[in-house]
Amino acid sequence: MPLMRYFSMLMLAFLLTACGGGGSIQKDTDNGNGDDGSDGTYAITLAGADTSGNSTNTLSSSSPLVITATLTKDGSPLANSRVVFESDEFATMEPSSGSVLTNTEGKASITLKVTATVGAGRITATYTQGDNTATRSFDFTSQGGGDDGNVTASAKLEVMLLSKCPPGWDDSRDQAMIDPIAAGCTRVNQVSSNETADVFIKMTSSQTGDAIANALISAETTLGAILPSTGTALTDSFGIAILKFQPGNQGGAGTITVNSPDYVDVTQTINFNVGVAQLNVTIDNGLVDGNGVQQKLSAGGSTVITVTLKDQNGALINSAVEVAFSSACSAATPALAELDETVNTSNGIARSTYRAKGCQGEDRISVTIQNGSSPINQETIIEVDSALAQAVQFLPEEDGFNQFIALPPGEGGLPTQSVVSFKLVDEDNLAIPRARVDFRLSDEQGLASLTQITGNTNANGIVRTTVKSGIVPGPLVVSACYIPEESYVNLPEGDAITCWTDIAKACNDADASNDDARCPAGVMHTIPLSEQIFGVSSGLILSSGVTDQDTFDASPVTFNTNSLNYNGVTTNITLFFGDQFNQFNADGVAATVIAEAGAIGSTESEDTYDCRTNNAACTVVWRSQGDRPFYEYRWGNRIGDIDGNVNTFEAVAPRLAATLSNTQKQSSANWNCDPYFGNAAPCINGMLRQKDASSNDGATTALRRIVMGGRVSVLAFVKGQENFRDEQSSGGVERRNGRFDIGEYRQEFDLTEAFLDTNENGRFDKENCDSAANTGPCSPTGTVNGGHDDWWVDSNNNGRFDFDIDGNNIYEGDGKYNGLLCSEAAEAAGECTKELVNVYRQFELIMSGDNAFVRFTVPASLAGSNACPSGNGLVLEPSGVDGVCDLASVDFTAAGSPSAIPITIYFTDEFGNPLPAGTEVEISTNNGELTSGSVSGTLGNYTSDKPNFFNVTLAREAEPNNKLSGVLGIKFTFPALGDDDDERKTQSIGISVTDAG
Repeated sequence: MPLMRYFSMLMLAFLLTACGGGGSIQKDTDNGNGDDGSDGTYAITLAGADTSGNSTNTLSSSSPLVITATLTKDGSPLANSRVVFESDEFATMEPSSGSVLTNTEGKASITLKVTATVGAGRITATYTQGDNTATRSFDFTSQGGGDDGNVTASAKLEVMLLSKCPPGWDDSRDQAMIDPIAAGCTRVNQVSSNETADVFIKMTSSQTGDAIANALISAETTLGAILPSTGTALTDSFGIAILKFQPGNQGGAGTITVNSPDYVDVTQTINFNVGVAQLNVTIDNGLVDGNGVQQKLSAGGSTVITVTLKDQNGALINSAVEVAFSSACSAATPALAELDETVNTSNGIARSTYRAKGCQGEDRISVTIQNGSSPINQETIIEVDSALAQAVQFLPEEDGFNQFIALPPGEGGLPTQSVVSFKLVDEDNLAIPRARVDFRLSDEQGLASLTQITGNTNANGIVRTTVKSGIVPGPLVVSACYIPEESYVNLPEGDAITCWTDIAKACNDADASNDDARCPAGVMHTIPLSEQIFGVSSGLILSSGVTDQDTFDASPVTFNTNSLNYNGVTTNITLFFGDQFNQFNADGVAATVIAEAGAIGSTESEDTYDCRTNNAACTVVWRSQGDRPFYEYRWGNRIGDIDGNVNTFEAVAPRLAATLSNTQKQSSANWNCDPYFGNAAPCINGMLRQKDASSNDGATTALRRIVMGGRVSVLAFVKGQENFRDEQSSGGVERRNGRFDIGEYRQEFDLTEAFLDTNENGRFDKENCDSAANTGPCSPTGTVNGGHDDWWVDSNNNGRFDFDIDGNNIYEGDGKYNGLLCSEAAEAAGECTKELVNVYRQFELIMSGDNAFVRFTVPASLAGSNACPSGNGLVLEPSGVDGVCDLASVDFTAAGSPSAIPITIYFTDEFGNPLPAGTEVEISTNNGELTSGSVSGTLGNYTSDKPNFFNVTLAREAEPNNKLSGVLGIKFTFPALGDDDDERKTQSIGISVTDAG
């Protein structure tokens, strides 16, 4: 038999049309769609094709099957007539309704798609006119492989609501199809609120009548609840599914709707009515002992409240009934008790757990059960015992707590007070409300204070006080102590109580005058130490006051940049901030940086210029651009003739030049630095600077002084306070640490207005310049010391630089301490003010050149005199400095030549300034040998006006190198101007060395 069936399926796979001819009906009168009203015969034929129109009866996941029905009347196509298709589980239909109208050719088509089921399927097309029907079937082969999620094959549902089914009536449903009526169940449409009914569902094929197994059934109800809560079940092998129905206790009519997600439009409903049963309710709060005596619930304790429901016959309600629980403490905000608010009964019993969380005294528990239109309300009372305090907890995360507080006014927006919070909890770590807590600072360091010394906890058990900053930095600790109500309510009038014995002792000392607000008129009692409950704060620091002079600082990354001849060379400048106690300032403090030349910009802000503290520092950038200080030749401040033009006098001091003829000015004898064999070279001891001029200068020295070029003064300043040093109390004057008191002023800490010191002499030398550029006080010959363009911050806006308090043109300051630490007594005595001043730092940036000028020298002792005559193989000349001779060459073959020669090599740029930091220096010889001294190195930060130098020793070769002459040279490799080291400039200078080979 299976073989024959398989053979038949193979034959069907090759058929092009459905089996048989067209189905037909005879009808006397037809008023249907498309009928002309005359007698006639209707016929349907079916054909299958793929989506390309090729005839087939095979359906696969890759090739849907299009079924076309042709409807005729008396052999003529019948248009606009409704044909209904139905398919079994081997295919799904599109459209899923299976209802299609014929076109003008009488054709109606539907598309079949595979399901997961493999085998021979059948689709039926039906046309109905009046009481008559024309039907035709088409058999097809499905290869399966589809998804049954959208199966639309036709199915039927039978649904019954069953009551009073005997226990175990459906235990054998997997072995045989069960009959609920035969098993003893009663089919009903009315149930009682205290019973649970069964929902019996049977699902069969609408075409074959066979049971449909493993189909998903879903049910929902408008009243009561379906169990399980998902409302779903699978049919067994006999197409049966069973769900439970709990009617609830509301009463009324409802509808249960059953469908199968596996079968579209397969739905069945049943209506029912719920009758409300009479309920008897009892409550047990779990606190009655064996003698029937109600006990108290311990603070933080818990109990189970049990509600029992029985019907009028005393039997437990077996349906689930919702029971609502509530109480005053559980409804409080925040909740003072935890309570399961809604519980469903199980076998007539509902249990709710009650846990005290700060509730004290009686708490009335309300129980509500909705029983039809008449709710049942009952109560039970739980008495909660008072909680015993266990700890006072510090709460650093509470709003208002600031870990760091500063002196007023709180520079940089730093707060000057902090809210300190504590929480009083009992042994179960539950908050204790409405309890007294006292506060105190651990010490009175720096006059810090509390805004309140006692308080009461709120509903969350939290109590707060505020710490106000003092004047001396350090950690601040707030102690909090719980004061039980029973310890003070019965005290004699005028007495008080505290946790701290030192306060009690001070208040009760009859010989001491005490204005402590905590002291009562009567006796101050003390809580026994064993009963005290304490808490202390942590992490609170009084710090970061206003910037002061001796802690404020500024420095660049590079002092001497390769910027004399190039624009755009930069170096970062970092400002460092600290307060009177040498602690970091707060973030957000803004400072100002100005420079004599170049430009200042921001590195840490989108703003063009912004220097604002972060971790008590801020950084700006200086960039080379614009005029170089005192760069013009008219200042006569080069070391020698650097351009080879005899008609320029860039190396002759202006005052000296004013006394010379042009011919004399052309002489190298009048250069600022002694020439090195006719070439410009560094002054061994540096040039004579105008800033160092004094009345002790001789005539020649006074004429030879110059203002150095290429040196940029930088000023950084910020609002802050002057320094002072604490002194001990003496002479009847009380002095406190951290506060400026009478007798603590020192002139060395007194500041003038901040100024830009352009000539590096530490004095303000501003001159009122006139229009005489070559003779006035700001001219090369008229400037007193080169500081004629000093600039100042006119903080009081009076148009003058302050302060010269004694009129001697030496600016000592205003004779007072200026700062927030000024005490009232010292202020009244005129020794200080609370005004802030500009604290400042300044330094020099060197715009170094990358053209090196070099001088090779030896000790004059090798020549025998300061006249430095040549001889013994050394070509020498005077260097302008006693004890040192310039060296031009060495000849070890000459009679009397030294075997080893100590040589010092000096080098600077054209202004006598150091070469750029980062310049690599290498000294080498290719004749003779270097036996000691530095032969290489990298120049670092250097701002001196004296030249750099290296010392080496040149000696005869230990082994001949077969070379008669060579060079002792110094090579400079200057810093790159960009990121490419290949573009670094190099320069080499040397002297000749001769030997016997």
